[in-house]
Amino acid sequence: MIIPSNPLSTLLSINNFIQNNFFNRITINIDNSQSRNTLHHGRCILGIGNKLIKPLPVTINRREMGSIESKSIIKKSRGIITYEIGEKCKDNLPLLIVVGWKENGNTGTNTFDFEAYSMTIDGSINDG
Repeated sequence: MIIPSNPLSTLLSINNFIQNNFFNRITINIDNSQSRNTLHHGRCILGIGNKLIKPLPVTINRREMGSIESKSIIKKSRGIITYEIGEKCKDNLPLLIVVGWKENGNTGTNTFDFEAYSMTIDGSINDG
């Protein structure tokens, strides 16, 4: 049996290989800095096998940003975020912003190739 001269280095190499080949990461940024409305009642639904790294802010005040980070192991990175926009509604139904994503990462085709199997999606809200 061959014992590596530097077992810590070997473990780090194995860890890097696993992180780069079996995990998909995504960051969703919601930029509310151009809006006069508060985004509230934030909800997030993640796909099966996706885990939350950084939770979604329940409220994003006007002139602020909010973000969420998630990762998936081997599976596709996917999910949906919804926010109610201000106090706007019609017939008692709120006006919503909905952000959805699906990223095949290292397990499929029909998508972009993202460097290191991670990506960032930026969304901006403007009242104009």
